[in-house]
Amino acid sequence: PQVEAEAAEAFVALRVAGVIVTPVSAEISTYLARQRIPVVEVDRQFSAGACDAVLVDNESAARKVTAQLLDLGHRRIALVIDEMHWTTGRDRLAGYRTAFADAGVPLDESLVVTAGWDVDAAQVVARKLLGSTPPPTAVFAANNVLAEAVWRVADELNLSIPQRLSLVAFDDVAWMSLVRPGVTAVAQDPVALGEAAISQLYERIQSPLAPVRTVLLSATVVDRGSTAAPPAR
Repeated sequence: PQVEAEAAEAFVALRVAGVIVTPVSAEISTYLARQRIPVVEVDRQFSAGACDAVLVDNESAARKVTAQLLDLGHRRIALVIDEMHWTTGRDRLAGYRTAFADAGVPLDESLVVTAGWDVDAAQVVARKLLGSTPPPTAVFAANNVLAEAVWRVADELNLSIPQRLSLVAFDDVAWMSLVRPGVTAVAQDPVALGEAAISQLYERIQSPLAPVRTVLLSATVVDRGSTAAPPAR
């Protein structure tokens, strides 16, 4: 937040026409709005109703991949997540919960675990999760760093993917298509996100009194080989 505040002050001094920001708090958008500088929040939203935003539909994508695991017969599906307060984490958690509710399957809250953004720290969490009794038969990792941690721990514990553990991830990155089996992942389109943000900012500059708008972009699920029916007990 401090770095954001300094950047916001610099933007005001430069008399910029508008700002696109991936925020870590509501402060930068609030400050720039007071200076009458148009703002578009991208990827995360802290100022709903106060400024424009362009977001990925995190909830729908999370619901879809969780529903796919449920359809395969999994019931102990863990969610390993970074945070649950920003719109990204909050909406991914909501999609995960909705999939269980839609399927009429009870959700074990102990399977929702927070692991931050660091691979090493996340491996500690993943090790405890995968070593629990009974263990989850599938894991939905809410970002690519967490997916890497789960993948490494599964290999360490000789939990073959997908025979003994199914894995899906949010954020498709290069390593997920290089390993065998590849990791099924939600792929976001950063180019489309950027283009939509620029377009929205131009529209705001041209029509400053138009209603505030939030644009939701869909994400694609890239199916690879990391999911299968749960192992027979």
